[in-house]
Amino acid sequence: MIEIIPLEQAISQDSMRDFSEKDVFVTSLDLISNLLTRKLPLKDNNKSIKNILEFLQFTDRQMNEAKDTLLSLHSDTLISFFSRDTYKNYLDILKECRVMTRVPHDNNTFYTPGKASSLYRFYNEYCFAELAIVIIHSNKQTISIETRVHKKFSNAIKNSKVDYYKAIQAEIDYCKEKNKDRNNLLRSRLSRLFSSHSNRFVKKGTNVNRIFHSFSNLSKVSRQFLEVENMSYNSLDIVNCQPMLLCYYLKQNNLQYDENYIKDCESGIFYEKFVGLEGYFTYKSNSKYYKEYSTLDRENVKKQLYKSIFFMFDKCNPINKEFAKLYPITYKTLDEIAGVQSMATILQNLEASIFNDLVPKKSKYFFTLFDEIYYTDETDKEELEKKIISKFNLLSLNVKIK
Repeated sequence: MIEIIPLEQAISQDSMRDFSEKDVFVTSLDLISNLLTRKLPLKDNNKSIKNILEFLQFTDRQMNEAKDTLLSLHSDTLISFFSRDTYKNYLDILKECRVMTRVPHDNNTFYTPGKASSLYRFYNEYCFAELAIVIIHSNKQTISIETRVHKKFSNAIKNSKVDYYKAIQAEIDYCKEKNKDRNNLLRSRLSRLFSSHSNRFVKKGTNVNRIFHSFSNLSKVSRQFLEVENMSYNSLDIVNCQPMLLCYYLKQNNLQYDENYIKDCESGIFYEKFVGLEGYFTYKSNSKYYKEYSTLDRENVKKQLYKSIFFMFDKCNPINKEFAKLYPITYKTLDEIAGVQSMATILQNLEASIFNDLVPKKSKYFFTLFDEIYYTDETDKEELEKKIISKFNLLSLNVKIK
């Protein structure tokens, strides 16, 4: 059975509180109405519709991460959702319904075997359409544990729920506040929310020791409404985490650094040193990179520092040059590291070595989320803080926890 609820009506219905034995999607109201009236690839129309909605839930998350409506999709990805025999039929339907269409690369080719997958552009009719919640009554939730974690951790991923009623309203309010491409942003964020419901998983990163799981996809807004057995979660994280991890790495490996870099990170004012910086910064839109003259606020300071210092080393970025002025010794060390190693891998593995070993004693459930830990018994707070702080204190670093 398929239930369709226009989004504005959904937020007032009690059915949005409990998704037990249901698959839930958000999509274009026009699209789902169209799918219900046309011939689809499988004899079971509901199964065909579910395949399409699962695929679009995936692409919505991809568009959200890429901040783009142009995606590169390998045929293997399409086959995984639609099967080898029918994926072209599904692509035809998605094109006819004005959802997505294949477009050429800049060199006018559609794909290059072994080098470039096909590009697909998502139509504005889909991206900015009126939204609906689609509920499909299904079997049971599945969980896949692909890496070793504590039993309390795996049970948290298996048993935790989101208060969807509150989370949906909070996501709507967030997008109204942003007031930019509202329906497109909202659809992507709700797709992240609903994708955490049915198929639960825990796995380790391909090239790093970070642990990924179903709640890694949840936005910060939706994570506020996670609960388990009527218990809400408490959380801890490190202030200025990536800059502090770099402090840790530099000291741990007896590398050269500026004393004022360490001091600014410990004081929690590192990012503020770059707020108000002006220049031509690199941004991405529609799979194209462009430079725009702008003045950085704190949010964009973090983004530009990740792009040009912590996860990549872009000497053309003005914030990279400003870092060199403020912290010349540290900059020289990073420049040397960038030539032989990935700083992103170094920092993420260091982060994992600190957080992957944390196990709250009294909490019945907990999970980590990169540089955060979520736990159910608030009396674990003091001991968790001590464990994190002590690791940094071993290297005479004073870290702040929030």
